[in-house]
Amino acid sequence: MYTLTQYLQSLDEPQGLLRTLDGITLFRHADGRPIFHCGNSAIVFKARLGDRLLRLRCYTRRPQSDLEAIYGENLRREELYIYL
Repeated sequence: MYTLTQYLQSLDEPQGLLRTLDGITLFRHADGRPIFHCGNSAIVFKARLGDRLLRLRCYTRRPQSDLEAIYGENLRREELYIYL
């Protein structure tokens, strides 16, 4: 699990820590800040991969539920959890 700052830095350089995210573009406000919402245990970013719109759910705390049952093959356990 990472902090908001770590996620923001990693999403700006997806070839590094979050290496499976290469090609994903974050939606940004007019001033360049990424569009995201923070909740109780996750940060959700609005993103695009080619023609697909995505929501990237990045956990800041270990979730209580069984993530494999929820996310299936989209689960990136060692990096972050992606909901497509």
